[in-house]
Amino acid sequence: MRAVLDSDMALLNPAGPDLAEALRHARTALERMPGNRAITAHYARMLAEFAWNGGDVEREELEKAIHQLDRAIEVEPERPRFRAVRSQLSGLLGDYAAALAAIRRAIDLENSEQPDYAVRIIEYQRIQADVMVRRDLAGVHERLDRAMTQAEDRMREKISGATVEAEQRMNAEIGRLRSETLGSLGLLAAVIAFIVTTVQVANRQPVDDAMRMLVGIAGTLVLVFTAFGATFGIARGARLVLPGALGAALLIGAILL
Repeated sequence: MRAVLDSDMALLNPAGPDLAEALRHARTALERMPGNRAITAHYARMLAEFAWNGGDVEREELEKAIHQLDRAIEVEPERPRFRAVRSQLSGLLGDYAAALAAIRRAIDLENSEQPDYAVRIIEYQRIQADVMVRRDLAGVHERLDRAMTQAEDRMREKISGATVEAEQRMNAEIGRLRSETLGSLGLLAAVIAFIVTTVQVANRQPVDDAMRMLVGIAGTLVLVFTAFGATFGIARGARLVLPGALGAALLIGAILL
């Protein structure tokens, strides 16, 4: 029982309860007397207090402690302390329904005629409040995680939709630019061929006829480029009026000369 005494003394440390040291001694006591129900309950209590105060405890050890404590409860079902410790362990494992049921049973089993009844009830109520707070915090975290997941999904959908839309716009713009480029190249090739042919023909004509032909060519080219600009939206309609009028005037002048 020396280890149990050392465990209790660690809780009475003047600098504050040394839960890690108390748990170490409780483990030693349990290893030496594994079938002792009182030591089993003491160890389970130290484990629960240590974990409840932020200590690092493996889930497997908590589950094993519950199994050992349940066997002690089967033998002594009227021991409220066993139920209270069971409540703490269940709360640590996230089984809040079982934790609250256990602590309420511990309160019911406590003998009101015992001199330390009030102290024990206060302790049990503290455990019950801790379990309820832990349950509520877990619910809040769960709702936050769900909300974050939903927000991430919506954002991912929006980004995906925006990406697809941007790709469609980009492909449409590339197609339009390709069409305009091909149209410009085709028009330029036709104009060059037209000019070369006309110049060759004009060289064989009298001066007046050659001049009239060149003026007509100039007017035709101006009208062609004006129509091209209007078709592909290169310039606004108002800005195309003057080039169109000039091209028409040159063409008409060439005809009337």
